[in-house]
Amino acid sequence: MRQRRTGFTLIELTVVLTILSLVWLSITCVLYTLYRADHRLRDELQHEHAMSRLAMRLRLDAHTAHSANLLDRAAGGNELVLANRNERNIHYGVSDEGVYRVVRKDEAILHRDVFRVGRVTEQWELRSSAEPSLIVVSLTSRDGRSQSTRIQRIKAAVATTPVAAATTTEASL
Repeated sequence: MRQRRTGFTLIELTVVLTILSLVWLSITCVLYTLYRADHRLRDELQHEHAMSRLAMRLRLDAHTAHSANLLDRAAGGNELVLANRNERNIHYGVSDEGVYRVVRKDEAILHRDVFRVGRVTEQWELRSSAEPSLIVVSLTSRDGRSQSTRIQRIKAAVATTPVAAATTTEASL
């Protein structure tokens, strides 16, 4: 009489291990895809947040400025300079880190900001045909992963009233 064995054969164990490894592989692929999507979404949200902060700060600075000028930088590109009534100049430009904002009084640097929007190319435009003058900056960024180009425009108005007229108006109030 032959005695029946109660164990599993080697083929049955191999089939079960193959099925488990396929399930584990699919779970790993799904989790990696979710991780990459989360990372991409966080980058996009950080970029949008930095752009909205930049737009808000540029508009606030432009509204308090009495004049705006575009200067050519030695490294290439332009730099926007906003002159305030309290003898402070605010400089905006683009560096490798993003868009920078430097507040200066004479030659002393009072404050420095960097809006981390990634590598962008800028195009500053100053339209001063009427009161108030208009600043338009176009920032073009290229996403290396999806090969998409993103163009964002920020507009801000500068009231170009002369400094003497502004101080006499404030003094008469």
